Amino acid sequence: MNKLSAYNSFFTEVINTINSARYQAFKSLNKFHIGQNFEIGRIIVENQDKNKWGQSIVDTLSKDINKQIDGVKGYSSQNLWRMRQFYLEYKNEPDLLDMAMKIPWGQNMLIIQQLKDNKERKYYLQATDQLGWSRAVLLNQIKANAYQHQLRNKKKSFK
Repeated sequence: MNKLSAYNSFFTEVINTINSARYQAFKSLNKFHIGQNFEIGRIIVENQDKNKWGQSIVDTLSKDINKQIDGVKGYSSQNLWRMRQFYLEYKNEPDLLDMAMKIPWGQNMLIIQQLKDNKERKYYLQATDQLGWSRAVLLNQIKANAYQHQLRNKKKSFK
């Protein structure tokens, strides 16, 4: 092996190691982020129930979070409502929650907002994780009824 070929192999190995570590770090951080959002949703639901608070508490909470933590993003009233919805949708669905922890928040919200059937949600959660679908690709797959097509193809292939 000549020196250039050896260097190229060495360089590729280093780049692959860096990319692999970055990907693992992203997945780990994403899992904590999704878990945090689930927990915030739980806290909101439980405190609204316990204290008989209405909808305005979420607006107040958003304003107070943003005052308390300078430069923080992701805690708008709208996003806090999404966290609440995320908790309510998955609190009794541990398998779906585990799958949801593996994909980004935006894709999770798209699945929750577009789909009500848990079997469909499971399909799109798994596909998004395994195939790395972006939000745009996921939306296109939902609009194209990929889940229904997959069901029909399964029935055809098992005679």
